[in-house]
Amino acid sequence: MSLGFFFVFFASNAQDKIEEVALDTYTDKGRMPKHSGYISLATMYGVFTFANFLAPPIINIIKAKWALAFGSFCYALFLAGFLFVNAPYLFGSSALLGFGASLLWTGQGNYLTLNSTKETALKHSGIFWAVFQTSQKINTEEQSHVKIIQSTFKLLGTKRMLLLAIVFMFSGIGQSFWGGILPTSLAQTKKFNFNSYALTALYAILLGLGEATGLL
Repeated sequence: MSLGFFFVFFASNAQDKIEEVALDTYTDKGRMPKHSGYISLATMYGVFTFANFLAPPIINIIKAKWALAFGSFCYALFLAGFLFVNAPYLFGSSALLGFGASLLWTGQGNYLTLNSTKETALKHSGIFWAVFQTSQKINTEEQSHVKIIQSTFKLLGTKRMLLLAIVFMFSGIGQSFWGGILPTSLAQTKKFNFNSYALTALYAILLGLGEATGLL
Protein backbone atom coordinates (compact mmCIF):
# COMPACT_ATOMS: atom_id res chain seq x y z
CA MET A 1 0.00 0.00 0.00
CA SER A 2 2.82 2.41 0.84
CA LEU A 3 4.45 1.88 -2.55
CA GLY A 4 1.09 2.27 -4.28
CA PHE A 5 0.51 5.65 -2.62
CA PHE A 6 4.09 6.62 -3.43
CA PHE A 7 3.61 6.11 -7.16
CA VAL A 8 0.13 7.66 -7.26
CA PHE A 9 1.21 10.80 -5.41
CA PHE A 10 4.63 10.96 -7.03
CA ALA A 11 2.69 12.05 -10.09
CA SER A 12 -0.19 13.84 -8.34
CA ASN A 13 1.90 16.01 -6.01
CA ALA A 14 4.07 17.18 -8.89
CA GLN A 15 0.96 17.98 -10.94
CA ASP A 16 -0.64 19.95 -8.06
CA LYS A 17 2.31 22.31 -7.87
CA ILE A 18 2.45 23.14 -11.57
CA GLU A 19 -1.24 22.83 -12.54
CA GLU A 20 -2.03 26.54 -12.56
CA VAL A 21 1.25 27.37 -14.30
CA ALA A 22 0.72 24.71 -16.98
CA LEU A 23 -2.90 25.65 -17.64
CA ASP A 24 -1.98 29.33 -17.94
CA THR A 25 -0.37 28.52 -21.28
CA TYR A 26 -3.73 27.25 -22.55
CA THR A 27 -5.47 30.33 -21.14
CA ASP A 28 -3.20 32.52 -23.24
CA LYS A 29 -4.29 30.52 -26.29
CA GLY A 30 -7.98 30.95 -25.42
CA ARG A 31 -8.52 27.24 -24.82
CA MET A 32 -9.10 27.38 -21.05
CA PRO A 33 -10.81 29.85 -18.63
CA LYS A 34 -8.58 32.09 -16.54
CA HIS A 35 -7.26 30.52 -13.32
CA SER A 36 -8.45 27.04 -14.39
CA GLY A 37 -5.85 25.44 -12.14
CA TYR A 38 -7.15 27.14 -9.02
CA ILE A 39 -10.77 26.35 -9.98
CA SER A 40 -9.82 22.71 -10.53
CA LEU A 41 -8.12 22.43 -7.13
CA ALA A 42 -11.02 24.22 -5.39
CA THR A 43 -13.50 21.85 -7.02
CA MET A 44 -11.51 18.80 -6.05
CA TYR A 45 -11.01 19.80 -2.41
CA GLY A 46 -14.61 21.04 -2.09
CA VAL A 47 -16.04 17.69 -3.24
CA PHE A 48 -13.45 15.87 -1.14
CA THR A 49 -14.59 17.72 2.01
CA PHE A 50 -18.24 16.73 1.72
CA ALA A 51 -17.66 13.28 0.21
CA ASN A 52 -15.79 12.26 3.36
CA PHE A 53 -19.15 12.08 5.13
CA LEU A 54 -20.34 9.49 2.59
CA ALA A 55 -17.11 7.48 2.40
CA PRO A 56 -17.56 5.30 5.55
CA PRO A 57 -20.86 3.64 4.51
CA ILE A 58 -19.59 3.17 0.95
CA ILE A 59 -16.42 1.49 2.20
CA ASN A 60 -18.59 -0.63 4.48
CA ILE A 61 -20.15 -2.03 1.28
CA ILE A 62 -17.23 -2.31 -1.13
CA LYS A 63 -14.49 -2.84 1.49
CA ALA A 64 -11.21 -0.97 1.87
CA LYS A 65 -9.31 -2.81 -0.88
CA TRP A 66 -11.72 -1.75 -3.61
CA ALA A 67 -11.95 1.77 -2.19
CA LEU A 68 -8.19 2.07 -2.60
CA ALA A 69 -8.38 0.73 -6.15
CA PHE A 70 -11.22 3.05 -7.18
CA GLY A 71 -9.60 6.09 -5.57
CA SER A 72 -6.30 5.42 -7.34
CA PHE A 73 -8.15 5.00 -10.65
CA CYS A 74 -9.73 8.45 -10.18
CA TYR A 75 -6.27 9.98 -9.81
CA ALA A 76 -5.14 8.27 -13.02
CA LEU A 77 -8.21 9.54 -14.91
CA PHE A 78 -7.60 13.09 -13.73
CA LEU A 79 -3.92 13.09 -14.69
CA ALA A 80 -4.71 11.57 -18.10
CA GLY A 81 -6.74 14.67 -18.90
CA PHE A 82 -3.55 16.70 -19.28
CA LEU A 83 -2.83 14.74 -22.43
CA PHE A 84 -5.83 16.44 -24.10
CA VAL A 85 -6.56 19.57 -22.07
CA ASN A 86 -10.14 20.86 -22.19
CA ALA A 87 -12.33 22.58 -19.59
CA PRO A 88 -15.27 20.11 -19.31
CA TYR A 89 -13.00 17.13 -18.71
CA LEU A 90 -10.76 19.06 -16.31
CA PHE A 91 -13.56 20.25 -14.03
CA GLY A 92 -15.54 17.00 -14.29
CA SER A 93 -12.51 14.87 -13.46
CA SER A 94 -11.62 17.27 -10.62
CA ALA A 95 -15.01 16.59 -9.01
CA LEU A 96 -14.60 12.83 -9.57
CA LEU A 97 -11.13 13.00 -8.08
CA GLY A 98 -12.48 14.69 -4.96
CA PHE A 99 -14.93 11.82 -4.50
CA GLY A 100 -12.27 9.20 -5.24
CA ALA A 101 -9.83 10.85 -2.85
CA SER A 102 -12.35 10.59 0.00
CA LEU A 103 -12.61 6.83 -0.58
CA LEU A 104 -8.85 6.49 -0.99
CA TRP A 105 -7.90 8.22 2.26
CA THR A 106 -10.72 6.79 4.35
CA GLY A 107 -9.95 3.36 2.90
CA GLN A 108 -6.27 3.82 3.67
CA GLY A 109 -6.96 4.31 7.37
CA ASN A 110 -9.37 1.38 7.40
CA TYR A 111 -6.97 -0.92 5.53
CA LEU A 112 -4.05 0.02 7.76
CA THR A 113 -6.09 -0.63 10.89
CA LEU A 114 -7.33 -4.01 9.65
CA ASN A 115 -3.78 -5.14 8.93
CA SER A 116 -2.19 -3.91 12.14
CA THR A 117 -2.23 -4.84 15.81
CA LYS A 118 -1.86 -2.54 18.81
CA GLU A 119 1.84 -3.36 18.79
CA THR A 120 2.41 -2.72 15.07
CA ALA A 121 -0.04 0.10 14.34
CA LEU A 122 2.40 2.95 15.06
CA LYS A 123 5.18 1.23 13.14
CA HIS A 124 2.97 0.54 10.13
CA SER A 125 1.67 4.11 10.18
CA GLY A 126 5.19 5.52 10.39
CA ILE A 127 6.39 3.36 7.50
CA PHE A 128 3.40 4.36 5.38
CA TRP A 129 3.84 8.09 5.92
CA ALA A 130 7.61 7.96 5.48
CA VAL A 131 7.24 6.15 2.14
CA PHE A 132 4.30 8.32 1.10
CA GLN A 133 5.98 11.64 1.90
CA THR A 134 9.13 10.59 0.06
CA SER A 135 7.12 11.20 -3.14
CA GLN A 136 6.44 14.52 -1.78
CA LYS A 137 -10.94 0.48 16.86
CA ILE A 138 -12.91 -1.18 13.92
CA ASN A 139 -16.50 -1.97 15.01
CA THR A 140 -17.24 -5.67 14.35
CA GLU A 141 -20.99 -5.34 14.80
CA GLU A 142 -23.21 -4.91 11.73
CA GLN A 143 -24.29 -1.28 11.36
CA SER A 144 -26.65 0.34 8.95
CA HIS A 145 -25.29 2.96 6.59
CA VAL A 146 -27.46 5.60 8.23
CA LYS A 147 -25.96 4.82 11.62
CA ILE A 148 -22.46 5.08 10.18
CA ILE A 149 -23.19 8.56 8.81
CA GLN A 150 -24.84 9.55 12.09
CA SER A 151 -21.81 8.38 14.06
CA THR A 152 -19.59 10.48 11.80
CA PHE A 153 -21.54 13.66 12.57
CA LYS A 154 -21.76 12.70 16.24
CA LEU A 155 -17.98 12.40 16.39
CA LEU A 156 -17.69 15.78 14.67
CA GLY A 157 -19.62 17.38 17.54
CA THR A 158 -17.35 16.13 20.32
CA LYS A 159 -15.07 18.58 22.11
CA ARG A 160 -11.86 16.81 21.10
CA MET A 161 -12.82 16.62 17.44
CA LEU A 162 -13.84 20.29 17.39
CA LEU A 163 -10.41 21.18 18.77
CA LEU A 164 -8.76 18.96 16.16
CA ALA A 165 -10.91 20.57 13.46
CA ILE A 166 -9.06 23.85 14.06
CA VAL A 167 -5.77 22.09 13.39
CA PHE A 168 -7.19 20.36 10.31
CA MET A 169 -8.49 23.66 8.91
CA PHE A 170 -5.14 25.35 9.49
CA SER A 171 -3.42 22.44 7.75
CA GLY A 172 -5.80 22.74 4.79
CA ILE A 173 -5.24 26.48 4.45
CA GLY A 174 -1.48 25.91 4.62
CA GLN A 175 -1.65 23.19 1.98
CA SER A 176 -3.55 25.45 -0.40
CA PHE A 177 -0.72 27.97 -0.05
CA TRP A 178 2.38 25.81 -0.33
CA GLY A 179 0.75 23.31 -2.70
CA GLY A 180 -0.84 25.72 -5.16
CA ILE A 181 -0.18 29.43 -4.65
CA LEU A 182 3.52 29.45 -3.70
CA PRO A 183 4.85 27.27 -6.59
CA THR A 184 2.74 29.24 -9.06
CA SER A 185 4.10 32.52 -7.68
CA LEU A 186 7.67 31.22 -7.93
CA ALA A 187 7.19 30.16 -11.54
CA GLN A 188 5.67 33.48 -12.57
CA THR A 189 8.17 35.77 -10.81
CA LYS A 190 10.07 37.46 -13.62
CA LYS A 191 12.72 39.18 -11.49
CA PHE A 192 14.80 36.03 -11.06
CA ASN A 193 17.93 35.94 -13.22
CA PHE A 194 17.36 32.27 -14.05
CA ASN A 195 14.63 29.88 -15.18
CA SER A 196 11.89 30.30 -12.56
CA TYR A 197 10.25 27.03 -13.62
CA ALA A 198 13.37 25.17 -12.49
CA LEU A 199 12.99 26.85 -9.09
CA THR A 200 9.46 25.41 -8.83
CA ALA A 201 10.82 21.91 -9.41
CA LEU A 202 13.59 22.44 -6.82
CA TYR A 203 10.99 23.72 -4.35
CA ALA A 204 8.90 20.55 -4.77
CA ILE A 205 11.95 18.30 -4.29
CA LEU A 206 13.13 20.06 -1.13
CA LEU A 207 9.59 20.16 0.27
CA GLY A 208 9.23 16.41 -0.16
CA LEU A 209 12.63 15.74 1.40
CA GLY A 210 11.76 17.94 4.37
CA GLU A 211 8.45 16.17 4.97
CA ALA A 212 10.04 12.72 4.71
CA THR A 213 12.89 13.69 7.04
CA GLY A 214 10.50 15.06 9.63
CA LEU A 215 8.71 11.72 9.84
CA LEU A 216 11.85 9.69 10.51
